[in-house]
Amino acid sequence: VTDDKTVAGTIANGRLDKIEKDLEKAMKLLTSMHAPVNVDASDSGIAFPTVSADAMPGSSISGNVPMCSCKEAEGCRKESGAEMGECMNSCEDSLKVFGDDTKAYLECFSTNTDVIVEAENCLIKNQTEYCNSGSESKTVFIDQSELVKLADITYSSEADESIMTNYLWKRDEPKYNKVQQFLQCTKNCLHKKFYTCAAQKGCAVPVPTVDELTAKMRACTKKSTRITQSMFSTCQCLAWKKGVTDLRGSCVVIGNQYYIDRA
Repeated sequence: VTDDKTVAGTIANGRLDKIEKDLEKAMKLLTSMHAPVNVDASDSGIAFPTVSADAMPGSSISGNVPMCSCKEAEGCRKESGAEMGECMNSCEDSLKVFGDDTKAYLECFSTNTDVIVEAENCLIKNQTEYCNSGSESKTVFIDQSELVKLADITYSSEADESIMTNYLWKRDEPKYNKVQQFLQCTKNCLHKKFYTCAAQKGCAVPVPTVDELTAKMRACTKKSTRITQSMFSTCQCLAWKKGVTDLRGSCVVIGNQYYIDRA
């Protein structure tokens, strides 16, 4: 006998599996289309941020492929962005840190998407050589082993000295990270869908290093009024509408520009 929560968890895991398989198929097709391609092992696992690197073979597929035109890249951004709801659903299990009513908690995030949209807009804005804006063709070297390294990107605040010893921050930092970890999972899923879309078009965009992407993603959670408002509204929804009582009294920190900019 299985209860509703077990079934829900199985469904969420199934969604993640499908997203991973779609990317794997697309990237294998892309690398097989363009030489030079060096395959170290057959049936390689390929991933972008959301899957665990521990679950993937230690193999590498590498090659030079055409860089996506800016029109292609923008098309994939819109296509992947339209699937934010699916990505949030696939990350539902990470909301168990707040309690058992994960579907209810999900509603708070799905009605306050600015926190993700604004951060993703910032991430792309700060990318250089993100796409090919000219008429002359360019190529980009894709090392699939680097994608594997990007698989385990997670969010953890790095508090500035100005708040490190602050009583309110010390009290609420773990709660802040819990909110950000769900958001990070959703962003990782969107990135994977973006790369899948690009590969299906027969092109790619440059892949940053783990440290570069982690730093950029953290920076893009800050200095945005819309992100701050969205964080505050999400926290208030969880605390007062969905019964996450542990967050009551903490939203003034979790959704506070002063703390967010220094986290």
